[in-house]
Amino acid sequence: MLSGLIVSLLAQGYTAKDAAINGSLALALASQKFDKPNYYLLPTDIIDLLAEIA
Repeated sequence: MLSGLIVSLLAQGYTAKDAAINGSLALALASQKFDKPNYYLLPTDIIDLLAEIA
């Protein structure tokens, strides 16, 4: 999941450092908002949460 976020930011023109920082920050913020049992976190859950924090 993290690598996909970083690559998508790189494709949008971010520098490697900025893509890594912003990608990991976005994933961390989205994961904090996850309110279901944490033993089955799916990529689709993260995508929905990313839309909420954007």
